[in-house]
Amino acid sequence: MVQVHSLRDVIAAETALSDVDGEHGRLTYRGRAVGDLVERHSFEEAAHLLWTGRLPTAEESEWLRAAFAKGRSWAAEVFPVIDRLPTTVNATDAASVGLLSLPEPNATTNQVEQAAMHCAALATFVLRHFGNQHGQDYRPPETEEGYSSAFLRGLHGVKPSASQVTTLDAYFILTMEHSLNASTFAARVTTSTRATMNRALVSAIATMSGELHGGAPKEVIGMFEAIGTADAAPEWMEQQLAQGKRIMGFGHRVYRTIDPRAAALKHMLLSERPDDPEVRFALSVEQAAQLALQQHKPGRSLYPNVEFWAACLLRSLGIPKSLYTATFCCSRVVGWTAHIMEQAACDTLIRPKAVYVNA
Repeated sequence: MVQVHSLRDVIAAETALSDVDGEHGRLTYRGRAVGDLVERHSFEEAAHLLWTGRLPTAEESEWLRAAFAKGRSWAAEVFPVIDRLPTTVNATDAASVGLLSLPEPNATTNQVEQAAMHCAALATFVLRHFGNQHGQDYRPPETEEGYSSAFLRGLHGVKPSASQVTTLDAYFILTMEHSLNASTFAARVTTSTRATMNRALVSAIATMSGELHGGAPKEVIGMFEAIGTADAAPEWMEQQLAQGKRIMGFGHRVYRTIDPRAAALKHMLLSERPDDPEVRFALSVEQAAQLALQQHKPGRSLYPNVEFWAACLLRSLGIPKSLYTATFCCSRVVGWTAHIMEQAACDTLIRPKAVYVNA
C-alpha cells in the first residue's frame, strides 16, 4: 500500500508570526502571550500586531476600523452573487464564492488594508448568506464599528452588549493564529504560486471544512446536549469511558499540558460572565470529565482544549452550530492573511517531493 506521510514536525517554513510551545503550554503572537493580548487589547489591536509586528497607535486603530468598514462595503458589491446561492449551501462555501467574486482591490491599497478588507468581506459574506437562509435582510453596518460588534449585530440584528463584544473579541484573538496548521499551510502553498490573496483564502477555507480541522466545537456541543444537566455529567463521563469512547474537547495534538487558549477563555468567561448558566454548566462538565479521565486514564495529559471552552462561548453568544466553522474562519482569516503576506515576501514556490514506490 502507498503511504502518505503526515509531515508532522517537518520544518516547512520560518515565521515571525506565532510560536506554539506544546511542551510548556505557551502560545505567543509576535512574542506576546495570547492571554495578555486578551486581557489588554482588542481584536483590531491583535490583528494589527500580527500584520505589522507592532501594536497600533490610536490613529492606526481608527484607520483599521475604517479599513474593515471598507471591506464590508466591498463585499456588498457582490451581494447579487451571494443572493443567488441555494440556501442549502453552507456558510463557508458561500464565503468562498463571495471571495472569488470580489473585484480587484485598488492598486494603491497596501497589504495591511487588503488583509483587513478581506477579513471583513469574509465575515460579511457569512452573515449575508446566513440571513438569506433564515429570511433576514442582512446589511453591513454603516458606522466604523468594531469587528466583533459588527459580527454580532449582523447575526442577531441588535446592538450587542459590551460584555458580548469582549467575549467574542477574546475568542477571535485566541483563535486567529496557530502557526503552520493545515489551513494555514494550504494558504501558504497557494500564495507560493503567486496566486492572489482571495484565492489563497479560499484554499484555506476549503481545508478548514474537513472534520479533522475546523469542526470540533460542534462535537463538544453535541456532548453538552447529550449530558443535559450538570448533575448527569459524572455518570455520563463514566459510561463514555467504560465504552472506550472519547471525551470531546479534551487532549490536543500539540499541547502536552493545558492549552493556553482554553485557560484564557475559561478565565475570561468566569470573569465576564460568571452567572451565565452556559458557563456554569461547562464548568461542571469540565470537572466531571477531568475526574473521570484521571481514574480511567491515569498518567495521560488530557486537559481541556480550546474547542471545549470555545463551544461554551459560542453557545453563550447565541451563535448557531451551523456557523461554528464559519465563525472560526472569521477569526483564523487574520492569521491566514498574515501568513499570506509573509509567504509573498519570500516569493518561493513550495514544492515538496514524493518518493515513488513500485505499486
